[in-house]
Amino acid sequence: MLYRTNIIALVGSGENTSYPKERLILWDDIAHRPFSELNFKSDVLNVKLRKDRVVVVLEKKVYVYNFENLECSDSFMTCDNPSGLISLSTSESACVLAIPDEKVGSAKLVHFPKSKGDKEIVQIKCHTSGIAALRLSQDGSILATASPKGTLIRVYETKTGKQVAEFRRGMDVALVSDIVIDPLNQMVACASDKGTVHIFNISKSGDEKAPENKKSKLSTLGGYFGSEWSFAQ
Repeated sequence: MLYRTNIIALVGSGENTSYPKERLILWDDIAHRPFSELNFKSDVLNVKLRKDRVVVVLEKKVYVYNFENLECSDSFMTCDNPSGLISLSTSESACVLAIPDEKVGSAKLVHFPKSKGDKEIVQIKCHTSGIAALRLSQDGSILATASPKGTLIRVYETKTGKQVAEFRRGMDVALVSDIVIDPLNQMVACASDKGTVHIFNISKSGDEKAPENKKSKLSTLGGYFGSEWSFAQ
């Protein structure tokens, strides 16, 4: 759904030939009819909407369309992306797209210009074995990613690619199903198939009232012991 509007993006299950998996239907829920359709050569795995763009995810490619006329403005290759991983900033002040890069374990950040101009692309090496989940902050300034093992959550600046935090969800392997960042960019939370939600503080403001992440007593040794753990679970 496009925010709280009447526009809904629909993709069929393939069981009905009128609604194949390769077709995106943009539905007007007030008029009770589709106002546009986009057809592809492979299954549509995910769709993100903004007031200015429609982004469609296929297994190895991402297409970006201008919402006004539905003309394709950009396309990007990715590594195998069967889960349809994608994140798109929602703030009107910045349009940032995060998708898996062609290199496994890396993320591609696309900063679209507000008006005319060239887009800026930043590539970040996030994890060695792939990316299980990723999420941009609302303003697109921060990216959080999860490793396939689900043990590490890493946070990066999207403009510079600099890693600003690393958090440890746990020691056991888990599938991280989602990551969220609060509107003030102060906390990040992740949910996994373990049935738990972990919350981490990413703010470095020095506020005494801000919750502190847990640390190992051996944190001075670095590596595994140097990771920060969630302050709430």
